[in-house]
Amino acid sequence: MLKYFAKIEEAQRQEKLSPTAVDLIPFDLHAADPKNWIGRLKAKLVSAALPLLLVILRRFRPRVRLQGLIWLTRHDDVMEVLARPDLFKVPFGPEMKEMAGGVTFALGSDELDHHRQREIMLRVLRAEDLDRVRRKTEEVSAALLADSGGRIDVMKDLVTRAATEACLDLYGLETDDPDGFADWAMAVTALLFADFSGNPTIRQQALIGAARLRRLLTAQIRKVVAQPADLRADTLLSRMIALREQGARLEVDGSLAADTLTDAGIRAIFFGMVTGFVPTNTMAAGHLLEVVFKKQDARRQAIAAACAGDREQLARVLFEAARFKPGLLPGQLRYAARDCVIGQARAGGYPVRKGEMVLAATASALRDPRAVKDPERFDPNRTALDPNLMFGAGLHDCIGQQLARVVITESLLALFSCPDLKPAQATARMVRAGPFPRHLNLRFNPDSGQAEQNLFNLLLPIKIGADIAAAKQALRNLGHPASAALRTALDATGVVHFASLAIVDLGRPEQPDHRLNIELNVDGPEDAALRKILRAAGDLLQPALAFVAGVEDAKDLAEFLRGHRVRFQRKPWGAIGLNFSGMTDYSIAQIDRENALYHLAREKLGRYHGELDGELDGELDGDADRPWISLQKLRAELRASPDWSDLLYRPSGRRLGVSSYKERALTQALGLFLASPAMKKRYRWIILSASLFALGLYGLTAESLLGALFITLGTFLLLPLGLVGGLALSLRAREKRDQPDLRPPSQAHMALLKDTEDHPGYAQNHITSVSDLKPGWLRKVTLALALEAIYQEVVHWFRPGYVVDMGSIHYARWFRPPGTEKLIFQSNYDGSWESYLEDFVSKASEGQTAAWSNAVGFPRSRWLMFDGAADAGGFKRWVRRQQVETQVWYSRFPRLTADQIHTNALVRDGLARARSSSAARAWMSCFGSLARPLDELQGAQIQTLLFGGLGKLEQGLCLALRFTDPAGARQLLRALTFADRDDDLAISFGEQPPRSAALTIAFSAQGLHKLGLPGPESSEGLGSFPASFVQGMASRGRIVGDENQADWLWRDADEAGCDLVLLLYTRTPSQMKRLSARLRAKLKAAKLVECHAIALKSLKAPGFKEPFGFRDGVSQPVVEGTLRADRGGHFADDLVKPGEFILGYRDNRGYYPASPTVLKESDPDHHLAMVSGALPLKMPEFGAPDLPRRHDFGRNGSYLVLRQLEQDVAGFHAFTTAKAAELSAEGGQHQPVSGDWLAAKMVGRWQDGSSLVRNPDRPASQTERQAQAPEAGNRSDNDFRFGEIDPQGLRCPLGAHIRRANPRDSFKPGAQAQVEITRRHRILRRGRPYQDEDRQGLLFVCFNADLARQFEFVQQTWVNSPDFDVLRGEVDPLLAPAGTKSDFSIPGKGGGCRITNLPSFVTMKGGGYFFLPGRQALGFLCQEPVEGF
Repeated sequence: MLKYFAKIEEAQRQEKLSPTAVDLIPFDLHAADPKNWIGRLKAKLVSAALPLLLVILRRFRPRVRLQGLIWLTRHDDVMEVLARPDLFKVPFGPEMKEMAGGVTFALGSDELDHHRQREIMLRVLRAEDLDRVRRKTEEVSAALLADSGGRIDVMKDLVTRAATEACLDLYGLETDDPDGFADWAMAVTALLFADFSGNPTIRQQALIGAARLRRLLTAQIRKVVAQPADLRADTLLSRMIALREQGARLEVDGSLAADTLTDAGIRAIFFGMVTGFVPTNTMAAGHLLEVVFKKQDARRQAIAAACAGDREQLARVLFEAARFKPGLLPGQLRYAARDCVIGQARAGGYPVRKGEMVLAATASALRDPRAVKDPERFDPNRTALDPNLMFGAGLHDCIGQQLARVVITESLLALFSCPDLKPAQATARMVRAGPFPRHLNLRFNPDSGQAEQNLFNLLLPIKIGADIAAAKQALRNLGHPASAALRTALDATGVVHFASLAIVDLGRPEQPDHRLNIELNVDGPEDAALRKILRAAGDLLQPALAFVAGVEDAKDLAEFLRGHRVRFQRKPWGAIGLNFSGMTDYSIAQIDRENALYHLAREKLGRYHGELDGELDGELDGDADRPWISLQKLRAELRASPDWSDLLYRPSGRRLGVSSYKERALTQALGLFLASPAMKKRYRWIILSASLFALGLYGLTAESLLGALFITLGTFLLLPLGLVGGLALSLRAREKRDQPDLRPPSQAHMALLKDTEDHPGYAQNHITSVSDLKPGWLRKVTLALALEAIYQEVVHWFRPGYVVDMGSIHYARWFRPPGTEKLIFQSNYDGSWESYLEDFVSKASEGQTAAWSNAVGFPRSRWLMFDGAADAGGFKRWVRRQQVETQVWYSRFPRLTADQIHTNALVRDGLARARSSSAARAWMSCFGSLARPLDELQGAQIQTLLFGGLGKLEQGLCLALRFTDPAGARQLLRALTFADRDDDLAISFGEQPPRSAALTIAFSAQGLHKLGLPGPESSEGLGSFPASFVQGMASRGRIVGDENQADWLWRDADEAGCDLVLLLYTRTPSQMKRLSARLRAKLKAAKLVECHAIALKSLKAPGFKEPFGFRDGVSQPVVEGTLRADRGGHFADDLVKPGEFILGYRDNRGYYPASPTVLKESDPDHHLAMVSGALPLKMPEFGAPDLPRRHDFGRNGSYLVLRQLEQDVAGFHAFTTAKAAELSAEGGQHQPVSGDWLAAKMVGRWQDGSSLVRNPDRPASQTERQAQAPEAGNRSDNDFRFGEIDPQGLRCPLGAHIRRANPRDSFKPGAQAQVEITRRHRILRRGRPYQDEDRQGLLFVCFNADLARQFEFVQQTWVNSPDFDVLRGEVDPLLAPAGTKSDFSIPGKGGGCRITNLPSFVTMKGGGYFFLPGRQALGFLCQEPVEGF
């Protein structure tokens, strides 16, 4: 059943995707592909049968109704339909309008809108754009092929990518995911032009792709519109916007271009141009490639034309191939606008009813013998059809067909120019994603930069009777390190990483067997490498090769050498051996260019550093924004340089192993090994063998076969275990009899080796060792097992290029020369011999022991892999004695360590793929100390109030405000955030407080929503904030004890609620008067309404007191990484991780707290970082496919709790005085008590801040010691645990305010685990007293990373809980809800006392939950929100 049009209308009514669904549903271009073999077989049969069907229809039924369509297969009928848009209209309009966001693109319309849009597109397209697209395609294609190393997915990583880059460049679009951009466009195109039946999966993926494209286009349009006209890049987008701004009129109807070119109109045009450019190029190129690789003549002609650089002839070849399988396959859909007859002017007209769907099969028309002479013959020089049906015809012929021809021709010119181009498999196998050719793996053999590497050894016999000393001297003449002549020659090959030559004795003392061991580590095939080496250095090597037996008879020296190659295997016979490459990802050409790039980048970054010091002053935060700005500046310079621009493009399949590696445990590595293809093969062999054995043993009977199979499988599984156990026991018995030989090497031997190590100017060294293998077959088995185990660890467990965490090995190998009882080890490594061996001892002793313990004299081992090399001294002496002289050694990059090569590669990878401020930060870390670790506080990003209470700024003002004009609010926010640093009305950032004034800003949930953050229904924006914050404090009264809100003067939610708060602090009253007036004037200009104002009391002393007279701020958490923490002197229990209060950092448990996020598409200017932990600074994987699509809005921010607490000071003191008198009269205490004593018991401290647990009877300031040194009375003590000193509350009552707010170890005295639990609920307080006429109180201010876990937990579970600890029916004696009465117990040795009917002394007058953003988040809020977010 066709979807046109009822099914489309029904789907559009029912299947709308919310913004949340667009982000939560996985996007996969392959989602609609068949999931089982039946579906795949059916799809293949349909694809294979279609050409035959078209031939049959064209010949016998050229007009026929099939599957609800009228199929037209002859050229004349097809042309008639395409040429009559008045009769046959395009059916794409409804879906195209939906996908483009409400405006139909020209391709979906045949009416006036089509003509207007077409004229606009023709106006902005220019003839010179063809050259621009040609240059960009040529540049990108060459770069992608050069970086492929000879292995490339030609569809995804060449054809589609080149088309995408050309599209982005010409159109003026930016994306950090060009592959995703292409996939989104193809998903939309699949729905519009290839889904006739209305597949719901195709529709769902198209909706997701369309939404993401619209977001990107909206952001780009906004960005270009905001730029001054003279600073805009020359692109189709900037031209179209200029056309709108110029007030131009359209010729088609005289209307203003601006009437069509609204933002939505521009977006729809570009939406159509994107979906019409990248997908159709992909489809057309993929189809013609299938033809070229199927037709040998076509392939031969394409290669010949490309190698000759003949673009015109190549285009003829390619588009003749496209005639056999055009991109529009099988053709184009139309529907009849009214009843009509097709072919009425010709014999046998065919009637069509109004509304019927017609398929104009252009694929058939292009092979119609009535219009094409000899259509089945491949003839690139035939006269092209006019018009060319491959790009449509009539009203809807492709405007960009010339651009498409250029992109296809240029990208495939680069491809077919590659030497020895062939399919990666036996045949060219195209993998499709729906209708799109998506993957086609090809290989070629580049002259340099090969991805393939070969590590091999040649063992050449020395002539019998040859003078060995003379042979060694001939080799020494070549140099260790290589002589200048040899180095020049081997450098010129462009393929040799390391090479060594050494004469080794593989015989016995009584019967020497000298061989020339040539070690080579090369790029590309070994034969090609050998021939390059011989061409460049053959004459230099000739004196040494003259000692080799048989060399004089060799007709082909390269073949002779290859005949002596040692072919390693991990089986217990023959050449048992293992190669290890630490440089698998890097070719010679790549290392060379990336090293040069690193030094160029470092030099330029140093220059940018100085430039940005001035540019960033008062504008941006140097710590956070400098890496991103520097990266962008460097990219711009490289892009403009023909010498470097190619390094900015990488194929998607070209990933660095060192960074794409995911840390895994041994058990995970074991799982990967057991699930590997090699093990699956073994499983199949075991099952097949067991089944055959069972059949032979029991016969084909149902009763016995199943039982026999289980028995046989058990036998096959248990037998290997038995063999391994027997081998292990036999091995252990032999190990006990082994005789280690740990004698030191002779001085003469050491002198010989000394001359071959630690050469000036070399960061590397080389080792060759030759050891005698222990006799017997068992040691061959254990050697093979050891090397197999090491191999599997390298493949499945270790980071590529590393052994455990050792990254100092470039190339190494162990091998047993066949026919000998010797074990050779060779390695090219960084650093000294001592450091290399020490690494083995400390990090990989088990692996070294497993391999080398099979050699005679090795330190005594246990169970093959234990002990042995762990004996560092004995191990090193043994290795020195095994080591032999390497007469010749060559290193292509002697000054580069493996770690530096990795770093250089990461720098290049980041330049090509880093697309966020977090990625830029990780990229900058590649340059050493230029970037801080992720978990080091970004002080300049964090508002100053988080670091301290600003006590030296004695004056304070809190303003609660509401927006009436979000645009004006954004302007004000920008002025306050990015004001000059000397402006006292700039928001304060950093740990060092301003000297004269400070300003803090925070937003309520509704305020953030007004500024453009998506609402709670989204998965991002407010939807990613905790429910407690979004709901607001006022709505959570039952949790925090605020059910009675009748006295509230202000709040954080509802229509009367405030949107933001500003906290202004100044040093003097005059400054406060002046700055508050300035601030209010700015607020008025920005149309902000003042909901409430609180004037804070002046502070006169460092340890200020709250209105009841108690010193405040005594017990405060100390945040790691701050100056206060660095100064020391704090109680250990008070030290907490930054993540307890500041989002984006690890908390006490080592995890990142949940942080609000926004989609990266909503942050086109990259104000925000990636979510914390997504991209490590060490070995970051830039552009990883699994990187989150979210940016971290919360990083460097915190949740702010504000509560205006009015205090009844007179009532409090009157109550405590009166109650103290009652208690004294009752005589329940051991001595008369005062009102101060009772107040201290209620609070939990004395008024001077001293603790009750250490000063139970009187404050510290009144003790004899304090009387002698009264200045010490200002010092509060806090370094104690309640449970350890006062478990029963005899000194500090269990229900005292500070004991409730921070119980420490009260619940489990002395238990560190309990302290850790309590620390999870700490809050960071920054409150101040206020006074307004005759009212006074405290503006409670605290910070949290988790409102529910911290502030709300403390309020609900501790402060307001009537069942706190062992208490019953008691709440906090200070903070009991207004209008309630409570009890308060004061334990004592004589039984203590209980105060009943305790009134409330504190009344909540208003407050709310606010979010205090970091500087980057404020920058994000300053920008106009992107539509769709």
